[in-house]
Amino acid sequence: LAAILRRDMEALRLSAALERIWAAVGFCNRYIDESAPWKLRKDPARADRFAAVVYNLCEALRIIAILISPFMPATAASIRSQLGLGGEIAFGALREAETFGLLTPGAPIGEVKAIFPRKENSK
Repeated sequence: LAAILRRDMEALRLSAALERIWAAVGFCNRYIDESAPWKLRKDPARADRFAAVVYNLCEALRIIAILISPFMPATAASIRSQLGLGGEIAFGALREAETFGLLTPGAPIGEVKAIFPRKENSK
């Protein structure tokens, strides 16, 4: 994904790049729905599967944060901070997005908060 996105960005196909990023976010949402980590967490016999699902999602978020950083730098920084990585994304970090598995399993995370909080209906 990162390599394709880099080509889109270099060719100034920004809409295509954003579509690819949101497709990856959609994939993560489906992975959450299908994996049901809230159920896995309740079953001690499935602790390894729960840990794998959470790791995969955190790693996907690390990559997504890099990919969205040119478009939404504050959101990208917030995601990275919550993952315990610090908010700054180094120039040229797109190469890091090409490698899955760079997070240290079991590493502490930052304070978790909603990235896109729901707004109350103001009827």
